[in-house]
Amino acid sequence: MKSFLIRLKTFKPAVGSGIKYMKNIHISFLNSEVSRILSRYRLLSSTLLLAGLMCLTLWASNFSNVGAGEYQEPPANYRVTFVNQSLDSISDQWIDEHRQAILIGRIEMLDEMPSSISKTMVYPIYDQTISEPEFNERYPLLPDSVSGFYKTAYSTDFGDIRLFVLNGSKLTDQRQWEWLEQESQKNNKKKFQLLFVDGNLNSSMWERLRKMEIDAVFMKDQLNVRSNRLEAASIDWDDRTSDWRRWKGNDILSFEIMASEDDLTIQAESPTGAIMQKVVIHHLSDQHQMKRDQPFATYGSVWQYRLGDESIPITVPSNIDLTGEHPITERVNLPVSDWRHQKYIADHWKTGRAPIGSKDAPTVKEFIQTPIPAGRTSSVYFRQSFTVTDPKQLQGLRLHVTFADGFVAYLNGEEIERDGIKPGLTTPETLAVTNEPTFQKEYRITSQLNKLVPGTNTLTIEVHKSHPHAKELIFDATLIAETIEK
Repeated sequence: MKSFLIRLKTFKPAVGSGIKYMKNIHISFLNSEVSRILSRYRLLSSTLLLAGLMCLTLWASNFSNVGAGEYQEPPANYRVTFVNQSLDSISDQWIDEHRQAILIGRIEMLDEMPSSISKTMVYPIYDQTISEPEFNERYPLLPDSVSGFYKTAYSTDFGDIRLFVLNGSKLTDQRQWEWLEQESQKNNKKKFQLLFVDGNLNSSMWERLRKMEIDAVFMKDQLNVRSNRLEAASIDWDDRTSDWRRWKGNDILSFEIMASEDDLTIQAESPTGAIMQKVVIHHLSDQHQMKRDQPFATYGSVWQYRLGDESIPITVPSNIDLTGEHPITERVNLPVSDWRHQKYIADHWKTGRAPIGSKDAPTVKEFIQTPIPAGRTSSVYFRQSFTVTDPKQLQGLRLHVTFADGFVAYLNGEEIERDGIKPGLTTPETLAVTNEPTFQKEYRITSQLNKLVPGTNTLTIEVHKSHPHAKELIFDATLIAETIEK
């Protein structure tokens, strides 16, 4: 190496070609040195080259930098299912539809759990069918909570929900309540707090849960909700205490708990998939805390009704577009003789408790309280009156309707909502669009508040079938106003 450099230093190239010649010598020298190094360290160089190619590939693929063991935030919409019947009696289709849901239920309901359901998605409620040490051994993945309880009392979070599970056999043990109080008031408090327990709570326990701001309590076939959180109260709900209301059903397959943004929806479903009860809970922000629901018409209440025929008095407004292409934008003043007018005399109409409909339809017959013949008419007309003291104090208005197949609703004679029926004039022979029975669907109609008047108001609704001889017919409704507490 030294002699080569000396020769290079004493060599004098011709003018003009010297610089180019020097570059060629340097390149040749470097190539020879690289070749010598690569031949000596062939294995090392191959390994480094392969590692470089792998890093380049990963960089180009934009790989995730979240490890498998790291926590990932749940999606905005997620689902918790409180199972109320044994999993071994539930269809494979139901299992497939709930594969991504969080399942919670008593031990006896979770026995015979299919292997396709991950144990990390199952949260059992202690029901005394096994001993506490056996429970601890069977469910080792549950979080540790109350000392000495063998994981039979614990809490876990999913997005905006915090789930609490209590040991129903130790409800008088203060350690469990002290733990619950501490957990429910944490600084990272969630929007919604739900409690699951297999046991009976006394009045003092309900009061403690209210102070802890627990939103709902699930007990076997019962759903208990704080009164100021209940979105739509029907006669099916009863007052457990002044602060709690209870709903109890029969043959409930599951309670489906679905969270989205600021709302939590809870609905009880039957083995056929029908919705037996539904309630929406709002997050208690400062704005929501000031709001209070005032029901005008409630689910399961008594309605006046009559079958649709050509004799029902219908007034056609002079400015109506019969095709529905140009809806009426002006206020409509109907005569007292029109069936929709709040002062219309309907003494000859029948009365019945909702849900009202056909017992001949297998999909709705179990819900019907007042049966009517389904094959004799394409439509049924309903009326109910209520009193409003001061409409100016109302801040919101919601309509919830159970129907098959379509309806049009009016408030004091003016249309406020329709679903399943095309725009335009309707008559008793008008047919709805073919629909599956719809249960307790919500419509926010705050823009219709100006149709309320001080004193007597009337909600009228016409329900239409999709075919004159169709068997499916069902109706129920509730109208709820929102007030602001001072």
